Amino acid sequence: MHRLKRAFGAAVATSVLASGAGIATAATAATAAAPQPTQEQKILLGLLEALNLPVLSGVPGVGSLITLTDPVWTVGGIINPLVTNTYTWMSNGIPIPGAPSLPTYTPTADDAGTQITALVTGSLLGILPVSVLTDALNIPLPAGGGGGGGTPDPTALIATVLPLLSGVPVVGSILAMLPVEWNLPGVTTTIQWFSNSIPIPGATGATLPLTDALAGSDVSAVVTGFVAGLPLVSVITDSLGISPAEPDAVTATAAPTVTGPGKVGTTLTGTDPTWSTENVATTYQWLRNSVVIPGATQKTYLLVGEDFGKQIALKTTGTKNGVTGTASSSPVLAKLGDALTATVSPSLSGNAAPGNLLTVQPGTWAGTPTPTFGYQWYVNGAPISGANASTYVVKATDAGRNLAVLVTANRTGYSPGTAPTAAVSVAKVASRTKLALPKKKVAQGKAGLLKITLAATGLKVAGKVTVFDGKRKLKTYTVRSADNGTRTVTLPKLKPGKHALTAVFGGSVATTASRSAKVVLTVLKKKR
Repeated sequence: MHRLKRAFGAAVATSVLASGAGIATAATAATAAAPQPTQEQKILLGLLEALNLPVLSGVPGVGSLITLTDPVWTVGGIINPLVTNTYTWMSNGIPIPGAPSLPTYTPTADDAGTQITALVTGSLLGILPVSVLTDALNIPLPAGGGGGGGTPDPTALIATVLPLLSGVPVVGSILAMLPVEWNLPGVTTTIQWFSNSIPIPGATGATLPLTDALAGSDVSAVVTGFVAGLPLVSVITDSLGISPAEPDAVTATAAPTVTGPGKVGTTLTGTDPTWSTENVATTYQWLRNSVVIPGATQKTYLLVGEDFGKQIALKTTGTKNGVTGTASSSPVLAKLGDALTATVSPSLSGNAAPGNLLTVQPGTWAGTPTPTFGYQWYVNGAPISGANASTYVVKATDAGRNLAVLVTANRTGYSPGTAPTAAVSVAKVASRTKLALPKKKVAQGKAGLLKITLAATGLKVAGKVTVFDGKRKLKTYTVRSADNGTRTVTLPKLKPGKHALTAVFGGSVATTASRSAKVVLTVLKKKR
């Protein structure tokens, strides 16, 4: 029956959160937001149970499909496949407008930076519906920031993670509560525990020792958040029915605790509980969203990528004289791990010349498993559009410039890491300079014309060209980009005779210097 009451309590907590209503005090919150069902409703509610919580799966991200695995429902302890499920998808605890009642959902840009959950409500003819809440998936912001908030009013105080109760509901043990996480900083949080909706005097901490006075009662808690200038907001935990202690029972008088940074890639360390009797043998089991993590049976646990966004807790089992008892820590929400780091920097291989293929070696990165990699090629520090593969064919326009690659390493549960390669210089393209004379002979006193052509394979060449008459410098001309490599210039007036003309191109950022072959201009002497 404890599982049924937890399910009913989760539904109530979700409805309070979704309403966005502030509640003045913890006591009024319990009565106003969580009215107790009638005896008939309790009987009906007891007939429909969820054997397991619904589970969300998929890679969390904008545009990435999330799939929900339905809970298994029982009626009177027998699995019933006729239960009908309806689904309410929520962002930061608020129903998402327009989200269909389907077991799948694709987050939009408005969901970026929020937590996605789903409320599954099981219905069967003649039986009061029962709702259960999934775990949360954190939808990361896209690269470069942005994303929606999923919250209509960013100034409103909202609980982004609901409180949950953990522990064995038996007299002599201790209940613990995962604190609420709020959407605003600087929230002052108060706690009030209740027995059968009546405040328990002095019970205002994160844990509650279960005394004989609580046997047979339903225990829950109300968490109230306060920020100056905003209304009080309260959320209600699920409720647990407290059973009397059994003779010679092994119970925990102090629950185990878990410490550690809580980030993927770091270690959580657990402590032993305090048992109600001496000489108790203790064993350990780590849980992910209340499901056993295979092989995780030590006091310490290394958080892996699969844990990101999940609730991780330590369950301890005490055994004495064949009698066992269990106690669990408050769960820890596994956070995104630190950015990946390269232990060996990425590098480039290949001949950096136009037309050749360059290849990226992504380097070596700390941790396991091996990351997946993304690439962005740069020329002289500017990204090359569409150049996102591990290979790149050098273009003629890259000649004389520097090429480098920024490698991005991705691993589930970690922030992406980046590392650049060293830049490589692309060889310049050989230029060619050619001269031609529209007229090879001109009369004395007339200026000759000279056609200058600059060329390089794959490039449009421009730059300064100096013309020589033998060894004597005549003049420097500029072949402009608009000239498309060819310009006809007017020479200075020359003396009668033969003039051997050559030209020297000084080169450019992308091309080498070059010298033309000789052309001969004849200046005819005037007849007397």
